Amino acid sequence: MKKIHTLQAARGLAALMVLGFHAYGFDQKFLSHPVLPDLFTFGQTGLDLFFVVSGFVMAMTTANRKGLTESASFLLHRAFRIYPTYWIYFFTLVTVQLLLPSMINKSGRQIDLWGSFLLLPSEALPLLVVAWSLTLELWFYLVFAMLMLVPKKKVPWVLAAWLASVLLFRAFGDVPADVYQRVVVHPFGVEFIFGALAGCLWVSPVGAGLSGARAVGLSVSGLALVVLACMLGAVDGSDVISTASIDRVVLIGAGYSLLLLGMAAAERAGLRVWKPLVALGDCSYTLYLSHMVVMAVWAAAWLSGRIAVPAGPGSSAVFWGLTFSSCVVYALIAYGLTERPLLAFVRSSRSFKPRPTSASASASPT
Repeated sequence: MKKIHTLQAARGLAALMVLGFHAYGFDQKFLSHPVLPDLFTFGQTGLDLFFVVSGFVMAMTTANRKGLTESASFLLHRAFRIYPTYWIYFFTLVTVQLLLPSMINKSGRQIDLWGSFLLLPSEALPLLVVAWSLTLELWFYLVFAMLMLVPKKKVPWVLAAWLASVLLFRAFGDVPADVYQRVVVHPFGVEFIFGALAGCLWVSPVGAGLSGARAVGLSVSGLALVVLACMLGAVDGSDVISTASIDRVVLIGAGYSLLLLGMAAAERAGLRVWKPLVALGDCSYTLYLSHMVVMAVWAAAWLSGRIAVPAGPGSSAVFWGLTFSSCVVYALIAYGLTERPLLAFVRSSRSFKPRPTSASASASPT
């Protein structure tokens, strides 16, 4: 099975969307002449797309890997995928926190350094704010490691039971006071499950027949659900760290899952995926981790007056042009210098090599 470039392109798009959403908040709060349109609030669903893609890839890469040894290898691989690159930015912020604490914690919020280091659930936000989503991701990896002990044919049924449990709890239960329980029943799990179910379908005999008209139908249906979510106000830029609305995770999660399936099927039928977006997908993890830091560096220089520019909307537009391009260029360079060598080391190590399968080959890189 060929590598699916659609997955990497979706990652790249998701990272750009999250960058745009955070830029919009900064634009409204700090710049005297905001220029970014309200449409940028939709960028928050880049996070939803990340979870859907993650579920899709996990279902593919673990489809034919079963047993305790494979499960342990999977967890080890995912830990080395998440932590080393993340720690680069964590320790960078720790250093800044020690030398220039006012730059890191201007709001005076509580910071849990130990929890931030290990990406543990905590009442306090992590030092690198976007890292809260990695805590959810680690929980999803743990669940999939357990699913690797379940017979292949039963995995979709277990996923469906997990989906029903989360939806029922969110519909009739209160948000748990315990932070660990909050992670377990977080609504974003719904989107991860939708992505995983899509991945299960893709590696099944039914998925092998998805192409042509079916690809178009899936894509249109997915896009329609995303549009419906926006029309119903399910995407409003609200805080989603502790919880998210059921409307949002169901409509956006199902929509992105169908859209991803449709685009993957279209690629198999001959659709060419835009290479720059695939390249951006390769460095999407670095872009996701670093964009707030790069944005803060530009903001510190810009707002301090060290860069002399005339006031007005034009200066704000210049600021965002420089900031957006710097975020992307930095991510591409940092990926080549740090993340890619780390991934190469992990993949070359015998401890991390899974048993070769068509599914795992198709999803690389993960």
